[in-house]
Amino acid sequence: RAVLALADNAVAHARTEVGLDADRDGGTVLVRVTDDGEGIDPERLDELTRRFARGQQSGRGRRFGLGLALVREVVHAHGGDLRVERRPGGGSTFTLVLPAARPA
Repeated sequence: RAVLALADNAVAHARTEVGLDADRDGGTVLVRVTDDGEGIDPERLDELTRRFARGQQSGRGRRFGLGLALVREVVHAHGGDLRVERRPGGGSTFTLVLPAARPA
């Protein structure tokens, strides 16, 4: 659910490009969603992940300010974290940091 919400957000804010990749680093899984849009200030992440919060550039289409709040709630419920970085040349990288599942 969180990855879909981040991808939807990236598509709404991207100029031409959206990327998705995932890596496992020991006991952690990192899922990154990138876009080439305006980018957001990482210091505004707390503000933008509150329900009904909207950035200055609200993206294309109908936006309700729930996407990033939903992402943060889902990630925190699974013991993870949400990080954001500005990309050189424009855009943002959102990274979901989640504990990896233990082998059965």
